[in-house]
Amino acid sequence: MEVSPTLKREFMLLTYAEGTKLYVPVERLDLVQKFSSAETASRPSLDKLGGLNWQKTKSRVKKAMRDMAEELLKLYAERKLVKRTNSQLIKKLL
Repeated sequence: MEVSPTLKREFMLLTYAEGTKLYVPVERLDLVQKFSSAETASRPSLDKLGGLNWQKTKSRVKKAMRDMAEELLKLYAERKLVKRTNSQLIKKLL
């Protein structure tokens, strides 16, 4: 795809409901995941990009990420508060 008269790049095309298209640069293919399901015959329903289901999914994922980050911060803070000597660590490992 030609981005500008002097710049050409390759993209992966993702198609959403109602024919909405999203072009992902090949350098960012790490952002794309293959859909997998326990049911091999079923196909995922397509959401409209920017639609209500899309917004709900984004919101749910953002909340889950914030919750996970909060849990990690608490865990690391607790670990930092615990001071152990080498002998205490060795005894715990044995």
